[in-house]
Amino acid sequence: MMSFRAVHAGSGYQYLLRSVATNDAHDESIEEGTLSSYYQAKGTPPGRWIGRGLAALGSETAAVGVEIEADQMESLYGLGYHPDTHRMLWEGKRLDECKLGGKFPLYTNDIPVLNELRAAEREFVADSGRLPTEDERTGMAVSVGRRHYVEATGWVDAPDKDVVDWVNQQRSQVKQAVAGFDLTFSPAKSISVLWALADESTANKIAACHHEAVAEVLAWAEENTVRTRMGAGGLAQVKTGGIIASEFTHFDTRAGDPDLHSHVLVSNKVQGPDGKWRTLDSRAMFKNHQTLSARYDAILQEILTRKLGLGFTASPRGAGVEPVWEVAGVPEDLIEAFSKRRTMARPVYDTLVRDYVALHGHQPDKRTQKRLWQSAILDTRDGKKPAESLADLRESWRAGVEQMDGGAELLESVHAVIGGAHNDDRPEFFTQGAIDDDALDVHARGVVDRMIRKRSYFADHHVTAAVASYLKAFRFADGEETQRAIAQLSERIVSSHLIEITPWGAGNLPEKLRNDNGDAVDRHLDYRKYTTPEILAQEDKVLAAVVEPVPVFAESAAIDKAVAAFEKDNGFSLNSGQVELARHLLLSGTVAACGVGPAGTGKTTSMQIVARVWADHGHNVIGCAPSAAAASVLSEELGIEANTIDSLTFTWRGRNPDKPAGDLSALPVQINPGDMLLVDESGMATTDNLAALVEIAGAAGAIVRFVGDPHQLDAVGTGGLYATMCRYNKAAELTDVMRFSHGNDTEQADASLAVRRGDTAAAEFYFARGWVTGGTREAMLADAAEAYLADTAKGRSSLVVASTNADVSVLNEMIRAHHIDTGDVDTSREVALSQGDVAGLGDVIIARHNQRLDNPDRPNQAGEKVINGQLFRVIDLTDDGGIVAGDLATGQVYHLPADYVRAHTHLGYAATVHRSQGATVDTTHLVVDSATSRSALYVGLTRGRYENRVYAVTDDALDEFEEYGHEHSAGNSPGLTDKDVFMRAIARDTRQRSAADIRAEAEAYADSKERLAKLYRYGVDVATSDFIDRHLDAWWDRLDADAAAILTDEGRMKVRTAWRDLLAAGHDPRDFMATAVFNLGQVDEAGAVIAWRLRDTLANVAGEDPGLLAPPPVTRGADAELGAWLRETYDRLAHWPEDTADEDTAGEGIVPENLTPAERLRLQAGKALAAPAAGHRGKGAVADLDPLARLAAQRAGRAPAGTADQFPPREQASENTPEL
Repeated sequence: MMSFRAVHAGSGYQYLLRSVATNDAHDESIEEGTLSSYYQAKGTPPGRWIGRGLAALGSETAAVGVEIEADQMESLYGLGYHPDTHRMLWEGKRLDECKLGGKFPLYTNDIPVLNELRAAEREFVADSGRLPTEDERTGMAVSVGRRHYVEATGWVDAPDKDVVDWVNQQRSQVKQAVAGFDLTFSPAKSISVLWALADESTANKIAACHHEAVAEVLAWAEENTVRTRMGAGGLAQVKTGGIIASEFTHFDTRAGDPDLHSHVLVSNKVQGPDGKWRTLDSRAMFKNHQTLSARYDAILQEILTRKLGLGFTASPRGAGVEPVWEVAGVPEDLIEAFSKRRTMARPVYDTLVRDYVALHGHQPDKRTQKRLWQSAILDTRDGKKPAESLADLRESWRAGVEQMDGGAELLESVHAVIGGAHNDDRPEFFTQGAIDDDALDVHARGVVDRMIRKRSYFADHHVTAAVASYLKAFRFADGEETQRAIAQLSERIVSSHLIEITPWGAGNLPEKLRNDNGDAVDRHLDYRKYTTPEILAQEDKVLAAVVEPVPVFAESAAIDKAVAAFEKDNGFSLNSGQVELARHLLLSGTVAACGVGPAGTGKTTSMQIVARVWADHGHNVIGCAPSAAAASVLSEELGIEANTIDSLTFTWRGRNPDKPAGDLSALPVQINPGDMLLVDESGMATTDNLAALVEIAGAAGAIVRFVGDPHQLDAVGTGGLYATMCRYNKAAELTDVMRFSHGNDTEQADASLAVRRGDTAAAEFYFARGWVTGGTREAMLADAAEAYLADTAKGRSSLVVASTNADVSVLNEMIRAHHIDTGDVDTSREVALSQGDVAGLGDVIIARHNQRLDNPDRPNQAGEKVINGQLFRVIDLTDDGGIVAGDLATGQVYHLPADYVRAHTHLGYAATVHRSQGATVDTTHLVVDSATSRSALYVGLTRGRYENRVYAVTDDALDEFEEYGHEHSAGNSPGLTDKDVFMRAIARDTRQRSAADIRAEAEAYADSKERLAKLYRYGVDVATSDFIDRHLDAWWDRLDADAAAILTDEGRMKVRTAWRDLLAAGHDPRDFMATAVFNLGQVDEAGAVIAWRLRDTLANVAGEDPGLLAPPPVTRGADAELGAWLRETYDRLAHWPEDTADEDTAGEGIVPENLTPAERLRLQAGKALAAPAAGHRGKGAVADLDPLARLAAQRAGRAPAGTADQFPPREQASENTPEL
């Protein structure tokens, strides 16, 4: 794997030098001159320079493979200068000549002592023309810092060391500029274990394979992901000359476990194509860090297999998580043994944090957390050891294994692996170096199937990461085959299995506004977004259904009659929103329609009206819900037959091996023309399921009505479509929350809706009520469990809810322990459940799998059906591990067989947020932490009728693998508070988005004023630079000899800046230069005087600020195409309509005939119609709403892949403008 962390200017690089072998650690018993001795020197080997960008430095001492010196790291990573700055200054160079672009800024947060130190260092550099040494910096810290130290502490005669330590404490509070990025490459744990215990020769080979894989990945990154930004606003993302980096090899974790890994410290300085030094565009690197990580794993596996004959096998890491590929034959016991020190340190750390909170009353700040973590590590080690040689480490690791039970056998298993005793069972990807299209498509579908489980759209980095991860399961003949497989499979997926949904290109842009690929200059890496043709077709099918008219609807009078009857039967009136929702669902007259019911707004009541009216019209209402438990509730509340969504769609999609696909008669329920599919909790349905339900309704001549809340929990799988459907259908939305205290607690109702829409001000309500508690995870879980038990003891219905399965397990154990203490649970006999749980008589358990049970009384007949989410109380245990249980809701007795109990049940006292959605109780106790999303918080806060309490875990996320250097100059931040956790959860919107939304957003931005203005500013910048380059130098020849002699490069730059200002204001600077260069006299710097005169002239001639940069004059030799585009665009921007959103583009409200489905949808969504291309209605035109046909047409050359960039002034940009 590869992790990605920022390293800050200052001393952030120094941790990499701390354990490096130096002459100070030289051991006379070892061979003389062993600084570079890999195995015998104390500490780790010296770092070495790596990266293609080193060539631009022109240095023999900062070149690929050369060892790194401390002063070089200080210059590059600490200050942002050339690595050889100290040597260059000694040789007589000026400090300005040592810069690589701009020097890193030094931030002080306006701390007085730091302000004075910054001023002192600047004065030193100005006076001496060089950088201060470390000793000189220390002297400054003492001389400047002592007065401030005395004021802060009162200690007058403190030693210098104390003063320096105090100054460094002040510095540690301030976050400095990012100097670079630490790309840490770590092989799978089994590889490190094998390296640690193998003979020296084999260990060397493993290390060499690791370094080879690192080098390959970095080379690939330099070509494909290392970029910088140029032009106005940094609009252009361009290639660089490569990275300047240093690689340090480390041998163990901070906890002392074997861990062969490399820190590649990539400098933030890169050289652009124009030769200028700029900042690395880290966003491109960060987005691709998963790609680099998976690529490293795949490349390393291939090298180890080819050179050492190692095989690899998948080690599962849980449902929905990619497996880790470990060396075949390395025992799991060894892998666990060499991970236990870090594991052992975690509970010690938790105890230290708990003690800190008890003493101080708040969470520790970031730096204190790191100190406590280090203390926890040291507490679990054999004492604080100095840097050891690799030979010593290897000896201690081997000794540790020998002391384990079966240690000799474990070591023998390692030798067996090295000896080739384990075959590599992975298949070959290529057959004789080639692969046919059919086989490649099979692999492509396998990768795509993995990707669509998590999202509906993808960028290039999603594809490349998924491909590299997928290919770990295959063998390759050599490195070239591995790289070819990654490239070939990635290209196949993009070209044949995905369709681009951001297809705007360069259009009518001039050549100067295009990048090397011919695309618009603002199209950066990963701008392209893709989806599958199937997902796009499904989304378009569903969106067409919500606007497609059908002559199937209820009578308005019948609705009024049903509402009156309901109110008479139930003794209360519906609010206007509930009536409107029912009317919308019954009168929409479309194949599909949507209704939105925020939590507690009474959507069930509206659905009851809908079911009654539709039945009175002689049609069936078939209920559908995401889970069997929800379907059961829906059936009971509406008095209709209800099924899980999957029970219909699974068969319809052909996934039932015993029934045909797409056959209405094969479904578990009969659906007739005019019937209604009424879908509850629709926001939790996947895109595929929503589309399948629409298809089923269409095939049967039925309609489908979706009800849910897009602000609650998403689908587990591809989702996000329901929110889009609601916008297109203009869904009726309930607004009156009735749940809280029978509608009387309007304050809580308003607060819940504020949370739903992401308003952080909502937090004030919950704190004012005293419903939010904060503390450590252990304390919050205990408090939540205790409060839940107190409520249930009072006879209240209550839920205790957590966002993670781990927290739910702990809550289950806590609550069970209470019931054991009170005698409610008998543990004299217990059976094993899943997840390591056990249950005795009286325990509450939950079923997690739908299954039809055997009938114990009548073996030839089917028994009861257990549904996922069903809660039981254990009333008896069978000898074989089965359970006799009573349903908590109905009391019905079920006989759960032992195999079902072991595989599909666990304790059921606490619930995850997902399981709690749809439940209503008296009180809720919700445990949240810094990773909780808004949707999860909202669902948890709306389960209780009377109280909804929050237990905020204020433990900050701890990066257990972070090393010293990531802490330096990274600033500090206080520990989390309960309010921090609550507010962050409100702000964290992690809901999925549909591909249709991404496509619409990209189309809107492509035509927006915002985008056009950015391109215009970039174009003006290019044209202005070109104008100045062609015309300014001629004026230097007009200077008299004295002025020319004192003209400096800095002066020339000042004049260039003045020319830019004049051009931006619409003036030709040549008109003023004759005066500006005349009679300079005895000036100190000619350029400064000329620039001042030009600026003075500008001040005198400047009129009202037009707010828009003027394009420069087009003169002989200028780019005429760019000039014409700039003039035209200037006029368009200057006269851009203020607001075109409400224009009736169809003309007087009349919808044109013969519109494509996509155009109808565009009008329905309030968007303008695109101007038709000539002949676009002709025979063979590709329908906008048929992506499969569109894709086929594109490949056949019958339709363009994208739309031209004409920038019609139709729409303003979306608030969520895609990042380019």
